[in-house]
Amino acid sequence: MFAERFVTDQDLSSKLKRAGVWRRLGAVLIDMTAIAVVLQVCALVLFPLSHGHIQFADGVYAISCRKLDAIPPGVAIPADLKPNRIVDCTNAVFGLPSARMLRVAQVTQEGPFTKEIHIDSMLDAEGTPIKGLSLGLFLLPLLLAWRAMFDINAGTPGRRICRSRLASADGSAVTNAAVRRRYGLLILIASPALIWPVVVSFLDIAALPASLLLGLTLASYCPLLIVGLAAWRQVYTRTDAWYDRFAATAVYCLDRSEASVEPPPPLADGPVRVQRSYLVRHWRGELSLAASYWVNGALLGVIATLAIAVATSLVVQQGFDAQPVPALVLICVIWLCISLFTLWQTVGIWRSATRYRDAGDSAWGGIAKIMVALGVGITLWHFFTQGLPQIAGIAEIVAGDSALGPHQFRVLASGELLEFTGGIKFGVAKELEGFLSAMPEVKTVRLDSTGGRIREAQAMSDLIKARGLSTMVEKQCLSACTIVFLGGKDRVILSDARLGFHQPSYRGITSAERSRTIAIEEERLQKLGLTRAFAERANSAEPNSMWFPDHAELLREHVATEVLPAHATAAAATAKTVRTIAVDAGTAADRGQAAAPPWPRPTVSVPLPPDLVQRLQSSKPPGRFPSPVTGLK
Repeated sequence: MFAERFVTDQDLSSKLKRAGVWRRLGAVLIDMTAIAVVLQVCALVLFPLSHGHIQFADGVYAISCRKLDAIPPGVAIPADLKPNRIVDCTNAVFGLPSARMLRVAQVTQEGPFTKEIHIDSMLDAEGTPIKGLSLGLFLLPLLLAWRAMFDINAGTPGRRICRSRLASADGSAVTNAAVRRRYGLLILIASPALIWPVVVSFLDIAALPASLLLGLTLASYCPLLIVGLAAWRQVYTRTDAWYDRFAATAVYCLDRSEASVEPPPPLADGPVRVQRSYLVRHWRGELSLAASYWVNGALLGVIATLAIAVATSLVVQQGFDAQPVPALVLICVIWLCISLFTLWQTVGIWRSATRYRDAGDSAWGGIAKIMVALGVGITLWHFFTQGLPQIAGIAEIVAGDSALGPHQFRVLASGELLEFTGGIKFGVAKELEGFLSAMPEVKTVRLDSTGGRIREAQAMSDLIKARGLSTMVEKQCLSACTIVFLGGKDRVILSDARLGFHQPSYRGITSAERSRTIAIEEERLQKLGLTRAFAERANSAEPNSMWFPDHAELLREHVATEVLPAHATAAAATAKTVRTIAVDAGTAADRGQAAAPPWPRPTVSVPLPPDLVQRLQSSKPPGRFPSPVTGLK
């Protein structure tokens, strides 16, 4: 369309002047922004899928940093760098991470100036130093390839918006050979700046002296800087840059007032009507306003909304935490379809309304535009309040659920006790299954968790229930952890332990989805043996609060089958079941003591005189020699 409106295949008129520096710089920035947006969208998808091994640290983002006390293991720094500032920073867009970096910096104050020398290292989603792939490596190569590809035709989007075009120096249409010469020379000059980031990313050069690294970095970008400054001067004076002179090209303005383009000759046989599809006719606004608004806007909008609602509910009901990667892809595809369909609807109705108003009836055309604007606003509101939080929540699961904290399994009491601590993340149930398969003597699973993913907790509960194991809580078991606890055949808590219940929640949940999810959780608790009243009370607390029932209610509702004293001794526990022995042995191990196996029962009994203890207490101890170390007897 740009070429049809402003240029033809004829030579550009000599009246066109060369584009100035701001016009050309603006075109470059627009093209670079377009490529950066594409790379950033790719990073938002690939960061969680690759567990942080593919990142993009450029573009527009919100950054959050936390200070570290020491350099994490695995990070090499130059010997002459004395770091006094270590931060772990995460780049995110609307809560979705796109990069995570560790910055080790040496900050010094020299008079009024602050000097900083820093080394950046890539971290994965868990914060472990890695040698990953930064999509920023492709920014400059893609920019050059992008401009070369579009300049062969009608110009890049940046040139179109800024109303300029690359042409031959004599004003004729540019040739493919001239474009290749122009950008081939630019790639040759920029090659050090293209190669050096690759070397930094994939080779271990961090141990080199900081001064050498700084010198190599400046040397790699120096040719590009010199060429850019020289080109700035030439373009500012509206003369051809040196690379344009080499390729015999020039960049012209395409303002209407300055363009002198001969109109195309009239067609001899009259206009040829092109048969377009229904979708294209709506997009171009060629349909009537009634058809565009009521059929394509209202009717198709209702059908599409129902289809998308069904697809979204399937993602939620099937449990996005069960298969997070397919769920993330599916929900991104859903919102992409919503965006494309809304764009198609809006543009078609808007153009049809414009034609309707131009025909003389401005009232209905204006009303249609107002309704379309309201529809777009509602769609954006749903995206930012539901879609984007849901995408961020699923991306957190794929990235490892770092917000839930680490988790750990420990084997205690000679394999009779398995302890789980930490957050219940995706994949924890499979880890539990592996431990239980390797522990044929296990009898008890001890829990200490603040909760996590409900579906994983249910899978853990099913594993414990299928093996007839007991569960035990010494400190706390909150939220989804209670589902795991209820899977035990015998459920024991210590007197100072707490069980906490509240409503389930996830990012982007609507009020209707919350009601449906609460009903599902109440049914789940009743299937685990609890009364309906307790299940309703357990789901009455808001997601940001917690309900802690007392021990009497836990026993009455059969949530717990036994409450042991907080400091039960092993001697007292020996009178209990084998399960209790294993629990107390694990408690001793927690205090740093070795859990000794029970003594075998004596096979021979020897009677002792009743006055033996009194005689031993009244008799004097034999003489002792002084200790050579302490001097005491």
